[in-house]
Parts: sequence; structure tokens; C-alpha cells
Amino acid sequence: AIVGEPSSFNPLAANNAQTQELLRVVFDSLAEINPDSLAIEPALAEKWTVSKDALLWQFVLRQGLNWSDGAPLTSKDVLFSLDLFMNNVNSGIWRNYWTAVDLNVSYRAMDDRTVEFRLAHPCPYLPIILPPILPQHAFVNTANNQSLSQIWPAQFDLSMIVGTGPFIPQEYVPGVGVTYTRNPFYWRTDRSLNVLPYGDRWTVRIFSSESKLLESFQRNELDWAAISTAQRDSFMRNRRAGRYECIDSKDSLQNTFFVFNQNPGAPPYKANEAPLTWFRNPAFRKAIAYVIDHSAIIRDIYSGYAAERQTIIPPVLKDYYYARVSKYSSILRKEEDLLEEAGFMPGRDKVLYDNKGNRVEFPIMVTIERPDLVEMAGLIARQLQRVGITAFVKPVSAAAMSAALQENYQWQTAIIPVTSHPEPGLQLDLWHSSGSLHYWNPRQTTPLTSWESSIDQILAELSTTSDHRKRADLYETLQVIIAEELPLIPLPVQNEVYAVRSRIKNADEIPLYGGLANRLPNFWIGFSP
Repeated sequence: AIVGEPSSFNPLAANNAQTQELLRVVFDSLAEINPDSLAIEPALAEKWTVSKDALLWQFVLRQGLNWSDGAPLTSKDVLFSLDLFMNNVNSGIWRNYWTAVDLNVSYRAMDDRTVEFRLAHPCPYLPIILPPILPQHAFVNTANNQSLSQIWPAQFDLSMIVGTGPFIPQEYVPGVGVTYTRNPFYWRTDRSLNVLPYGDRWTVRIFSSESKLLESFQRNELDWAAISTAQRDSFMRNRRAGRYECIDSKDSLQNTFFVFNQNPGAPPYKANEAPLTWFRNPAFRKAIAYVIDHSAIIRDIYSGYAAERQTIIPPVLKDYYYARVSKYSSILRKEEDLLEEAGFMPGRDKVLYDNKGNRVEFPIMVTIERPDLVEMAGLIARQLQRVGITAFVKPVSAAAMSAALQENYQWQTAIIPVTSHPEPGLQLDLWHSSGSLHYWNPRQTTPLTSWESSIDQILAELSTTSDHRKRADLYETLQVIIAEELPLIPLPVQNEVYAVRSRIKNADEIPLYGGLANRLPNFWIGFSP
């Protein structure tokens, strides 16, 4: 089940999470990220080779690949998909990746199964930024005359869609759901070489809100649903009567950040520049980090079902995670010295003032769609009172929060959930100074600070460096800089929890990447007494 409607059924035009989720089981790329190990593995390509200078790549398609209508999949389909992708600047999330690495590439078919790529500079990301492959024969009468957004739009006869994934969509009813049927030509098998998927039919229900989705699950209308850790205990109590189990994630790629708006052009600072001065002071940011009690967040907000975060890369990315960054703990009680160093002093009223007599107060923006983050903001606000800071929670809709962060910049501090990519260097929109999601000061024409300039350089090196040890060193330096400058403060992250009906088999573990839907081809329905 998902919340919200798809924008398209064309994977190259996917521009929202709903579309990506619905098409996850319909199309494949040449390579993929293993949802459990996070390793880069072959998908439609059975293998690839790279020249010593890392400029020439050859991908070889699997033998006997077919589309869901039985037509053979060849290198012509790969070239067609690449042409379609390259000639459309609005090609969804995939375009963001190519823009991020500034990749100049030429490609050609060597034979029916081999495609060669020639790069202007090395790019270790190439296998995972190649777009999904589309069927040339299904686009004969449309692709030449239409933009991507017009090809396979949301309101479209889904029976015409041809894919390579385990399931193919058959019907879409807005506000109700999408129905899929089994792809008889799916290329993947299980460990015993049994053809996947096991199931014949699948329906994704669509809801207008998380609450309505969960109500539907409790009425036994859904087979599984993601739940918050706050709801976990009540779901656990009812699991026998509801005939379901609660599955906790072992780890995840999720992050939550407390972010300061340091954008000098932001509207809130036109009338009052004082908060901007505070937020751009590293000592002030570090003081806030020392005030925040992570243990209290894990205990009081998540009942213990949450993971600590001290750096921007989640621990699950073991090759890149660096544990020895600067850490900020409320136990150390360093905040008062830092505030005094930065010119802040409490008055007789126990309220904190800056060196110009301004009372220190600010809002904490948070999306109302995440009740746990609203609670977290309230707890942090109460913790800040201990040093005389007045913070008040400002819950807003997801749309309003997105507009504030990326368009009108009407905010001062915020709590923001962010999913890390298995290759964090691909998230240039977040970490590069010019990025639109560089929340604390986006879209800079030139880096405002020397440390942001250093990060830009690290990201540039990551996009061209193939040596694994060098990449790990670069990620280590990136984490050290962020932990020291602290434009955002990592906060605890709730465990991912799914409630899954007992009749659904092989759904006993949550993948690290892509959620439970990545297990779908292996699900089967069994009898549960």
C-alpha cells in the first residue's frame, strides 16, 4: 500500500516516491543494488568489464532475456532507452544522478547482447545510474513525437505496458489501487532455480493518509503495512487476533537531521538578522548539539526502538561509516561554556540572550505527517529550555515543508528525515553547495565557506575515483568535516517496522534497501491456523 497517487507509469519520468514504488517491480536496469548486502550486482546484464583507465565499459546482457509479451530483449532496447533518456532533460531521478556526476558518455551496440560505453572521465557510479530499460517495440508509434511525461502517463491503458520485472500492471483506479499480474517471462530464479515470482496476482492499494492505510490493515484488508515504532506496542498486543507478525529492521539507511537555516537571503532574516548570526556561529550549533539528549529521544519517543546516529553516513554502510567523528552528548555538559564563548549569557530571568541583548528563540519546523518527529521537536524544545532557549514547534504539511526548504525559505530550524543512498556521494543535491537540497544554504553559485568548498572537492573526487580505499578515505573526511562544522545535527532514527499477515511467507526480514516490496517476487501465500 502507498499514500498518494503516481504521476506516471514511465520509469524515466518518475518524479515522486509513489511512481518509483509502483514501478519497482515492473522494470529493471543493467545492474542493481542488492537490497540486503547493498553490493552492486548484475541485473539484466549478466556481467560487465572495465578497461584499466576506467573509461571503457562493456555490459553483456543475459542470454535469452524476454519482455513480458514474449519479445526478445536485445542491445537495441538498451540503446533506445539510453537515447530516450539522454534526449529528455526531465527524466526523473535518473537525470539527477547523471547531472550530479557530470557524465559525458557515448555508447554503441557491439552485438545483440553487448553494449559499450565510452566515458570522458572515470565514473565508478556508472552501473547504478544507468536508467531502467524500456521496450523499443512498444514505443514505435509514440516515442518519436512525445515527451517523456506524455508516454505512459498515469491515466493510461496499463495493459499496453511491457516490462522485465516480476509483475506487470494491468489496471489503475485512482484512490483505489494498481493491480498487477505475473510476468511469465521473468528472468530471475530462486536458489533452487525455481522461476519467480511465486505469486500470480498482486494489488497495491492507494490511500490518502497513513491513518487510513493503517485502519485498512486493521480491518484485514491489507497483507502488510509499515507502522511507526509508537504504534508497535499496540500492534504487538493485537497480533494474535489479527493474525499478523511485527517485523523490526536490523538496520536502515534512514537519517534524521536537526538543521539550521544559514541562508543570508532567507525572508525570516530581513526583519531580524539575529537568528542568522546565531546559526552561522559554529559554537552555537555545537552548543545545541550538546543540549540534545539522544537517550531521552530513544527512550521517550521511540520506547527504545530506535538507533543512535552520530554522523551523516548510517553505520549499515560499513565500508564508508566512520565512527571516530566528533561526538556531542548531553552527558558532557559543554553547552554552557560554548554559549559563553559565543557571546551568549543568561539573564536574571534565566532566559538566554546574545551579546546584543536579543532573546534567543526560534521555531522548529517539522512535518505533521510524522507524529514521532513532532514529538521529538517538542522534547528538544523542552531540553533547550534548560539553557534558557525558547524554541517552539511549528508543525506543517509535507507540501508546505517542501516549499519552505526548497522554494520560499520561510524557516529557521527544522527536523528533516533523509534516506541515505548506498553511495552517499550521489546525493550531490544535499551535500554540494549548489544543491537545491543543501538545506542550510542551498543553490550557492560559489561556496560561502571554505569547508563547503572542501566538501565540493571531495564529492568531485568521489565521482571519478574507483579505488575503494581512496573512496573510503574521502567519505571519512566528509564525515569529519560535517561533524566538526555541524550545519546539521544527526538525531536518532526509529526502527523500520512492518506488520505482516501470517499467511504471507518469506516475509520474515526487512531488506536494507527498498523496503519489504523488494521481497515481493519471493512471497507466497500459505495456510495459517
